[in-house]
Amino acid sequence: AVAIAGVMGGQTTEVDENTVDVLIESAVFKGQTVRQTSKDLGLRSESSARFEKGIDPSRTYSASERAAQLMAELAGGTIVEGTVVANHIVNNAPEVSVTVSKINNVLGTSIDADTVKDIFRRLRLEAKQDGEPFTVTVPSRRGDITIEEDLVEEVGRMYG
Repeated sequence: AVAIAGVMGGQTTEVDENTVDVLIESAVFKGQTVRQTSKDLGLRSESSARFEKGIDPSRTYSASERAAQLMAELAGGTIVEGTVVANHIVNNAPEVSVTVSKINNVLGTSIDADTVKDIFRRLRLEAKQDGEPFTVTVPSRRGDITIEEDLVEEVGRMYG
C-alpha cells in the first residue's frame, strides 16, 4: 500500500538516503474521517494530527510548488512541470455580518465604523459596509470565524 489517507505513509514509498525520484502529493482529507480511521487502526501520527485539525484547501497547490522549489534549491533536484488534479475542491468563502452597534454593545466601547474597518483591514479580512453592518468575506485561513461574535472578538482583541 502507498499510504493510509491522512494517517500514515507506506513503507515502500518512504524517502530515504537512496531516494532519487520524488512525486509530491498535496492532498486534503476530511478531518472526521482521518480521526475515525486513526482511532479504528490505533495509529496516531503527525499527519493524522494535522488533518484532524483541518487543512486549508486553498493552499495545497502553492505548498506543493514550494516543496518542489525547495528540493531543487537545497538538494539539487530537477522540477518536472505538470500537475495532476484528481479532485478540484472549490470552497465558496463564507460571509459573516456584524454591526458596529453590536461590537460596541458586547465590548462596552464606542468604536467608530472607520476604526472597525481599519481593524478588519489589518487582519486582512475583506469587509464591505452597506449601511451599518459590515459583511466580512472569511478567507479559508480563518476557519475560526463563523459567527458575528467571532468578528466582535477579533475587533476587541485588536482594539485592546
